[in-house]
Amino acid sequence: MSELYLCNCIFCLENNPDGKLIMKSVYYRHQRKDQVLLEKELSDNEKEEKGNININLRSTEVSRHCNLLNCFYCFIYSMRYLINKLKGIFR
Repeated sequence: MSELYLCNCIFCLENNPDGKLIMKSVYYRHQRKDQVLLEKELSDNEKEEKGNININLRSTEVSRHCNLLNCFYCFIYSMRYLINKLKGIFR
């Protein structure tokens, strides 16, 4: 009789939460499938993290531009105020 292995891969756990006794060749095939799924999941997570980093960088960039724009508006307002004061002095 061939050896039986207790498989705890996601496929076998769907059928039985405690795992399933299967033949050695099936066990190794399930382990390879689990490994491929894990690698795919890890690569998807890495892509998602890179996307999140790009979004954070863009929002920081937009925030900086908004701050610069606010400073520019404050400068324009100050210049208009000074020009009006000077016009009042020289009248």
